[in-house]
Amino acid sequence: MGEYLDSNTAQKAQHGYCENLKDMRASFYIEGKNIEKNKDIEELRLVDVAPTLANIMGFEIPTAEGMNILK
Repeated sequence: MGEYLDSNTAQKAQHGYCENLKDMRASFYIEGKNIEKNKDIEELRLVDVAPTLANIMGFEIPTAEGMNILK
């Protein structure tokens, strides 16, 4: 299908783009109270965003596929 497209993605909602290509990955920045400054989280999966933000707001999502990346 081409260098940037893949019909066998590992996760849903990939829109056909291969998650293994670093060129297709997005940036994630977070700043605020009780968030370590200059912490390099290296890689973040989209499924980790909701559990991370939920934890910052004081609750958990027990059925979330991802995890809080700030622990």
